[in-house]
Amino acid sequence: RPNLILGNIAGSQIFNIFGILGLSGIIRPFVYATYLWIDITILIAMTVILLLCMNSPIPRKYKGQLLISSYAVYTTYLVLIAVRGF
Repeated sequence: RPNLILGNIAGSQIFNIFGILGLSGIIRPFVYATYLWIDITILIAMTVILLLCMNSPIPRKYKGQLLISSYAVYTTYLVLIAVRGF
């Protein structure tokens, strides 16, 4: 059952990224800002880190610290972008 749950979560995220965004792009083309590539890179990097954390022998405490600190850094980045008005 855990594999089924993980498959549902991963499948829905993949559909949201490719299906919904693809359909939206067909209806109306996207205009990308330069800083969005940073967000896309961070999304991909965090997905890879999460997948590596799921199967690694590193204690859960350190995995949690890594993921929470990554989230804090990304949130700080978003706040700085909002304050600067990009």
